[in-house]
Amino acid sequence: MKKVNKKKPPLLPENDDKKIYAERIAELKRMNADLTVMLEEYRKKERKIADALSYADALQKSVEKELKIKYSLECERLCAFRKKWIAAAKNGSAEKDYQKTLSALDECRKILLEEFEDEKIDDFLEETERLDKLDAAVSHEKNTEKRHIDELSEEELQELLRQL
Repeated sequence: MKKVNKKKPPLLPENDDKKIYAERIAELKRMNADLTVMLEEYRKKERKIADALSYADALQKSVEKELKIKYSLECERLCAFRKKWIAAAKNGSAEKDYQKTLSALDECRKILLEEFEDEKIDDFLEETERLDKLDAAVSHEKNTEKRHIDELSEEELQELLRQL
């Protein structure tokens, strides 16, 4: 035998129940409206964040490009400086420039000593004597070694450039 599905008809709410349902529906509509407003705010924030990220990405790329250009230019400048220095070392003008600088510094030292001739500067004079002794020791080492300025090999140059 076949079962007959007997459904009970839905109960119609009474007046008090209708009022409760109406209040609940109104409350849910208010919550839905509030949540919709909040969702819009979050979407605005999301758009702002996306814009900021795309701007930061573009800025990063431009800064990176600029740094690569500066790095390349600095490498070229260092190579040119190296060539000039090697040429100066080969023809001996580097040593002449060194001697000129050393004589100019000696003149400055003499002027400073004349300016500081006073009893209050004992510390300065003691330090001067200490530095003179140190300078003499370094000069003695240079004379014993007497090294010549050598060219950097291409590998050494590339290693120095990589370290930059």
